[in-house]
Amino acid sequence: MTSDMVAVDQDLVELTPAELKELEAVLTGGRIDVVTAEATKSSVIQVKGLSAYFGHKQVLNNLNLDIKEREITALIGPSGCGKTTFLRTLNRMSHSVPGFRHEGEVSVMGQDIASVKDVESFRRKVGMLFQRPNPFPMSILDNLTLALRLFGVSKKERLEIAKAKLDEVGLYEDLKDRLHHSPFALSGGQQQRLCLARALAVEPRILLLDEPASALDPKSTRMLEDLFMRLAEHMTIVIVTHNLAQARRIAKRTAFMEAGEIVEFESTHALFTKPNDPRTRVYVEEQIG
Repeated sequence: MTSDMVAVDQDLVELTPAELKELEAVLTGGRIDVVTAEATKSSVIQVKGLSAYFGHKQVLNNLNLDIKEREITALIGPSGCGKTTFLRTLNRMSHSVPGFRHEGEVSVMGQDIASVKDVESFRRKVGMLFQRPNPFPMSILDNLTLALRLFGVSKKERLEIAKAKLDEVGLYEDLKDRLHHSPFALSGGQQQRLCLARALAVEPRILLLDEPASALDPKSTRMLEDLFMRLAEHMTIVIVTHNLAQARRIAKRTAFMEAGEIVEFESTHALFTKPNDPRTRVYVEEQIG
């Protein structure tokens, strides 16, 4: 008899490893510890004691959180609380602003961002989509292939990647005959999906989203949300959103920020239904009510 077979009334019943572990616990009176896929996910972003300043003004105060791989994490909170600054710190965009500095540790994919020398290669793995669509003033195809050309990808492969990413965001059929046209004739939703395809073309491991649907209609918003949920099957997504319903729909975990601090960081369901901090409860009730 193999280790994953159990004899029951002379018949062999095949059990999964988890079922064998549970049976063993029942027979021995032991405690059942089931290790789920969620529990074994590693942290791809680790933040310890992060404080940030623009000149003498402090904008982030002692942030601590771990962001898991292949999940969507939402950042919510009132305007001006530091959400976007924190997001842009993760891929060193905040560092390009004169007077910006940070204290504490920010590790992204195992690398301290303070030690990053090749920022452009780093950002290839940490893509970003902004609040408003920002296509480049060049053709649709060139928007998708510019970065690839800079990274030395061959012309044939650039074209294949461009087509694949347009198809991934649901635009290829609409745009396959307009690849050499300007992107500014597209609708806002199409432009944002084009920018998403452009970010995906360089195969990032992490995608940072700064209110990516705030300027879009409900149909385009839901289309983007569906895309984000599919993308989270193989990449990590961090999204800043003022749309609490959006956070509830797509995020596995949510952080509530206020005055440059993380007030609470929990599973999205727990944060919205049973917040631990009264400040979270007040914010959620005001935004929803």
